[in-house]
Amino acid sequence: MSDGRCGFESCPLYCVTASKWEINMQSGSELRNKLKSIDHRGYPAYKELKGQYDFKEYVLSIDHVQGDPFAAPSRLSVLVKAAKADFPASFYDTHAKRITLQDHLTRLFAAQDRKSTRLNSSHNPAS
Repeated sequence: MSDGRCGFESCPLYCVTASKWEINMQSGSELRNKLKSIDHRGYPAYKELKGQYDFKEYVLSIDHVQGDPFAAPSRLSVLVKAAKADFPASFYDTHAKRITLQDHLTRLFAAQDRKSTRLNSSHNPAS
């Protein structure tokens, strides 16, 4: 569909076509440099991070940045090309299967994030 939706009825998710990956793409090292430059600055400075960053294996898309402590939270997405992910089409050939796969991947990502956060905090006593 022209608006980027996957075509499943009432699906709120947008599919990313290869051409959209190329628009204003920045590198992962550019994101690291931006993060260093805004360290210890206020919330508005973080708006500079909005965009897509290529980390070779995936693209990190910073879709919305929280404007202040009371605003809607930041929204990020991780994009992996279908050829790289290599999921069989039977895993996402219906709306229900697609949602199930997305849910599973989100849970795996969250579990890895929790594990990483615990490891980082155990190695950094100041946090």
